[in-house]
Amino acid sequence: MKRSIKNWIQGFFIIITAGLFVLALGGCSAAYINPEHSDIFPFLGLALPIVLIANLVILLYWAIQFRWWVILPFVAIVCNISYIGAMYRIPFGQKARSDSALTVASYNVYGFRRGEYSAVMRDIATLFEKNDVDVACLQEVRLINRHSLDSMATIFSSLPNVVYHESDIAILSKYPVLTSGVIKFPNTGNNAVWADLWVDSTTVRILTVHMQTTGVAAVRSEFAGQPDDEGFSKEKRVILRLRDKLRDNARMRAAQAQELRQLIDTTTCPLIVCGDFNDTPSSYTYHTMRGKLTDGFKACGKGFGATFRSLRNVLRIDYIFYSPAFHGIRYDTPDVPFSDHRPVILHAEYDPQNID
Repeated sequence: MKRSIKNWIQGFFIIITAGLFVLALGGCSAAYINPEHSDIFPFLGLALPIVLIANLVILLYWAIQFRWWVILPFVAIVCNISYIGAMYRIPFGQKARSDSALTVASYNVYGFRRGEYSAVMRDIATLFEKNDVDVACLQEVRLINRHSLDSMATIFSSLPNVVYHESDIAILSKYPVLTSGVIKFPNTGNNAVWADLWVDSTTVRILTVHMQTTGVAAVRSEFAGQPDDEGFSKEKRVILRLRDKLRDNARMRAAQAQELRQLIDTTTCPLIVCGDFNDTPSSYTYHTMRGKLTDGFKACGKGFGATFRSLRNVLRIDYIFYSPAFHGIRYDTPDVPFSDHRPVILHAEYDPQNID
């Protein structure tokens, strides 16, 4: 009898192990499969943190049992090592910022709504000054009432050159702006802005983007206060609507990433790409946007890389990538309360010998 129970338990764990292994491989594949061609893989990518933690637990179980099934969770974790490295980096001693480094910040400022408008704007400006930021890329910029573009430029006086194309994105720079443009995505209010800056006798292109939102907040608002339908609870309606929103918006971000990829691939000068991608490192969006660029966090970040302060602060959706002309020396994500996002700040040295 005891042996029968033991065999049943072992069989149960074998099934769980195989299932988690398949889910981990699916999550690993999500970065390479366009959401337009699959409904399931974007969700596998989102579930990847939970799946990997479960694989770690099952790995420890089989290790204690001295059974060869330990190979499956081990392979599952190894296959996702790139994702793990994009979420957590062992905090070795970081290099100090050098005088020759270019410092770029990307920050979704949440419309400067985490407090009194002007006060929040001044707090963010002070943060940039303390970090000696040379170029700041802001998403969700809201210029309201008496707060004009000129007043924002006054508050961010350390970054006097402003690029703003009547969108929700602004680029603020210490360096002169040679030219700039906006890319407005179809069927959404999201967009991207680029600017060519004259940095120490070199043209450097900055591309910053605010991609399609996940839609979670919109679904919450849509069903707030609504009663249950007969035979169909509000919870079921929320789940179905949320599934549809996540799927549709993943497809929109994928299309936006592909459009921006064309600009990235045709840029011949040193390039920095940053912004709020609204997607995780396991996503097709992240993989498409990064391409052959370097993820600043993976190169020189430290600790856990989460940038979205809501949803228990577990999501990394804000990024700074750079071309081979740069060498990252420091990457910070200060935990400041001025938005629902954390800013990301990259210190990088220019290396003209590495220009493609």
